[in-house]
Amino acid sequence: MIIDEWDALFREAKDHTDLQEGYIQLLRGLFKSSQTDQMIVAAYMTGILPIKKYGTQSALTDFREYTMLRPKKLAGGWGVIAEALAASEEMLEATLAGNGQLVAQRMDQVHGANTSILGYNNENALSCAVTLAYFSAQKEYDLIREMPAGRGFADIVFFPKRSTDKPALIVELKWDGSVEGAVRQIKERRYPDALKGYGGAVVLVGISYDKKSKTHTCVIEKHHKVF
Repeated sequence: MIIDEWDALFREAKDHTDLQEGYIQLLRGLFKSSQTDQMIVAAYMTGILPIKKYGTQSALTDFREYTMLRPKKLAGGWGVIAEALAASEEMLEATLAGNGQLVAQRMDQVHGANTSILGYNNENALSCAVTLAYFSAQKEYDLIREMPAGRGFADIVFFPKRSTDKPALIVELKWDGSVEGAVRQIKERRYPDALKGYGGAVVLVGISYDKKSKTHTCVIEKHHKVF
């Protein structure tokens, strides 16, 4: 059995918890029943979210999970992993260095490579593209989407793990909007206030996509420490 993008329901129907629970029960019925061994020899599932657990639901514990960051024995068969990791790490380094031009160029590349997958036609798709571009950052950051912050919700917050000394990132996205307006929104709605008690520096990142030119722009500002 092959299931491509097993997690699409969780990503695209976030508010339909009853639908998600029914889907999980379907998967558990297929792969955790006493009849599974008699019906299925093997299953291959792809997606962005972890297979073993999502939200409060315990999904499928019998699967072996391989990721881009932890490919394990599959690393030798995935020729693009080293290149993809290097590009993603470059994206993070450029962000921390304040190089908005390079970040925008990298976003153009991710957009071009994943248009057919992401259905690049709204801000949610832009958010998915940003997540892909920064996927290697998950080694040092916890990624929080739509984080309650100040007087609104920050699109994406990268909160540093205890093992790193890198600053936090607050990313605001604009679809056909002003990239300067994205950073201004972070300040005016006081999104950094959500990180009170963190005690570290914060980098403000505005990313905008122009659907006519199909290009991105990026503005990066370093913020004072949040105590």
